[in-house]
Amino acid sequence: MNRPREEELLLSEVLAEGMPESLREDLLRQTLRQVRRRRQARQARRTLGALVVALGLGFLVWPRPHQPLVQPTSPRPYVLVETRPFRSGNIVNTARVESTNESASTPTVSIISTATAPHLAREIDDADLLSLAAPNPVVLVRLGPHSAELVFAHSPEQDAAEHQTEPQ
Repeated sequence: MNRPREEELLLSEVLAEGMPESLREDLLRQTLRQVRRRRQARQARRTLGALVVALGLGFLVWPRPHQPLVQPTSPRPYVLVETRPFRSGNIVNTARVESTNESASTPTVSIISTATAPHLAREIDDADLLSLAAPNPVVLVRLGPHSAELVFAHSPEQDAAEHQTEPQ
């Protein structure tokens, strides 16, 4: 036990020789201030850690309102129209007319033919039709066994050129 006291005396003698008394007291105050700050920082960390743990446990235990499994639907971009069947009184029906109320009508339109010569127009085939549209690129699209459609085909470059030359 005497040894630390001797070391303190030796230290105080060494320090006393080279520095004034006020400097020694300032150093001691500064050292004590740093020690207090470290101790306060440790206490603050412990307190903060305990507070975080307590808040975490409180959050886990706190009762939350029950959320429904089915979420509410977002508004629809359309209006849903519900229909109902008509009442029988609103439906128009046809009924057979009694034989006493039947009336006969005579045709009021007569068909008159003015052509006396045989049919002079000749029917053209697919090749003739395509040759008539020769300078333009065309496609013949079949819609059925006796019907077809003639489509004028344009490349994107031709469409762009036509749009540029059109008057504004």
